[in-house]
Amino acid sequence: MRTDGNGWQPVDSWEKTPELRRMPYALVAPAADELVVGLRGGVLLHSRDAGESWTLLEAELDGVIALAV
Repeated sequence: MRTDGNGWQPVDSWEKTPELRRMPYALVAPAADELVVGLRGGVLLHSRDAGESWTLLEAELDGVIALAV
């Protein structure tokens, strides 16, 4: 789910890819409107538009529980 301040909307752009439907364990905001999230299983996603769209990063961090800038 995500909100823009006008209520919650489902995030359905991840399709049925099991790796992208995992629980987020770590989130960091390195700059304005930029986010990096670590999902259970080590998948990393990056957004440059405050979460409107995401890019799958090639690097994986097996067992990620925290991220830092």
